[in-house]
Amino acid sequence: MRFAPPRGTRDILNEECEFRRAVAEKILTTIKSYGYQEIITPGFEELQVFIEKAGEDIVDKIYAFQDKGGRDLGLRSDMTASIARYVARATQDLPKPIRLCSYDRVWRYERPRSGRSREFWQINAELFGSSSSVADAEMVACFCDCYQSVGFDDFQVHISHRRLLESILQALGVQIDRTQAVVRAIDKRAKLTPDKYKSELLRSGLPADQLERLGRFVSLKGNWADVLAQTNQAFGAEEIVAACLRELKQIMVTLESFGKGPNCKLDFSLARGFDYYTGVLCECVPTHGVAYGSLGGGGRYDDLVSVFGGGALPAVGFSIGFDRLILALTDQQQRQSFDARSAYRTGPDYYVAVLGEFGLARSIEVASLLREHGIVAEMELNNRSLRSQLDHANRIQARYVVFPGEKESDGVLIRRRDMHAGKEEMVELGALIDSAMRRSGGKDR
Repeated sequence: MRFAPPRGTRDILNEECEFRRAVAEKILTTIKSYGYQEIITPGFEELQVFIEKAGEDIVDKIYAFQDKGGRDLGLRSDMTASIARYVARATQDLPKPIRLCSYDRVWRYERPRSGRSREFWQINAELFGSSSSVADAEMVACFCDCYQSVGFDDFQVHISHRRLLESILQALGVQIDRTQAVVRAIDKRAKLTPDKYKSELLRSGLPADQLERLGRFVSLKGNWADVLAQTNQAFGAEEIVAACLRELKQIMVTLESFGKGPNCKLDFSLARGFDYYTGVLCECVPTHGVAYGSLGGGGRYDDLVSVFGGGALPAVGFSIGFDRLILALTDQQQRQSFDARSAYRTGPDYYVAVLGEFGLARSIEVASLLREHGIVAEMELNNRSLRSQLDHANRIQARYVVFPGEKESDGVLIRRRDMHAGKEEMVELGALIDSAMRRSGGKDR
């Protein structure tokens, strides 16, 4: 019997593995340039970790199970919960602010669709221990830099504010205990028809006579100074609204100092449905519409660490939907700005031929020496003819083939074939190592 991967998962083979790794390394290098340190958390957590973060409803959306000891567990559905759980335990031992990043798999039991499988990858950056608007702006700047580091410039980061939205909903007459339900309805706006969206708002608790006023607010987007001025004129009498607007102004001014003004705009239709957000929100949206939606998002979540018993600790962070970013980068319209596949080869740098029984030891010596210097070298193992070895080297896309033991002078010169140019030359072993290191970025001798 032949088995396919489970529904919502797939096998990722070498060429795409190398492509994904090249992209991930660029992004992680960018995040770490801001002072973040990498963390790896368990692939599964106590089920209560996810319930505390997202509520009981999350159980239906994740892989939840009991282990053989009867413990309720769940596969990790995002990185933020696991990282916050860690920080809650370790916060007393860590200098503030704490900057942590991760690149790992997560799992959700959802209907597979374009850009989202049941098993997928995320890159996260989380900062704990600062409540300043500068921390918010730096987080958004880093978020922008991640996409730009891989040559992806066809995006805008939409920015909103959860506390501002909640305050305005309450000013519109939404009861406090219904506020989160209305926020979640707003979060569904792009996925619903106008009539269904209206029905969802009314069912969630928005007074019918406030539909038009809310509509005007969530439609505000564009030049941040104009948006803030219009919002202040309509709702600024509420002190908490005025405070949020001042905070947003400081964030936008600071983003301009970071040089990210052109990449960012205010968009008050951005709600992000998770209840734990408490402040600024952000989402990366491709400039030209694509079927797979946003490429990542985040925001401020000052209460999450305390949920896990760690005391009050402000926090802000973002998550990049890595699989969706890969789709965007491989889209033909995007590849002109970044074609990661041109930056690497999937085959080995060198294929080391074996010429007869007596050439084996010399081939092992040369292959080992290449590998010691960080050069990818694959050696013949199946005792094939020379013609078959060359055919195999072509199939695996080896850049060069070397023939140790043939036509050598005192064991110093080695015949090397350039598989792209079809040319051969005799090369001294030390020179071969030096040139191979220059091409592959191998370590110093």
